[in-house]
Amino acid sequence: SMIAGGSHAGFVGMWLRSTGECKSVFDAHPYGVSQVLFSPSGGILASCSPRDAGGVVKLWSVAEGCFQRSLRVVSLHKMSFMSEHALLTSQSFPACTVRLWDLQTLREKAKRELHDSGIALLVAVP
Repeated sequence: SMIAGGSHAGFVGMWLRSTGECKSVFDAHPYGVSQVLFSPSGGILASCSPRDAGGVVKLWSVAEGCFQRSLRVVSLHKMSFMSEHALLTSQSFPACTVRLWDLQTLREKAKRELHDSGIALLVAVP
C-alpha cells in the first residue's frame, strides 16, 4: 500500500508504506498543494490546489506513477471521493456549493448550494 503527501512548494509524492521507498514525485501545482487523497480502490491519487487557475484537481495513476487528467474547479475548497469514478468538490464562491463530478467525462453530475457561511469539512460515504 502507498502513502502520499503534498507540499507548499507544489510537489506530490507517493511512498511504499512497508519500506518508505519513494515511488513517484510530481511537480504538480505551481502554487502549492492543499489536499491529496486516494480513490477507494487506491488506484487514483487526487491532488488539489485552490490557487492554481482559481482551483485545479489533478488525477494521478498510482500503478503507472503518472498524470492522468485534470479538472478545473473555480473557488475550490475541499474534495472527497464518492467512488472510483465520482468526486465531490466544495466551492466557496460565488456561493457555497458542493458538486459531484464524473471523472470519466470530467462533467458535473449534480450541484447543491449549502450554507452561506462556508464549508469546513467534506466527507463522502461510498
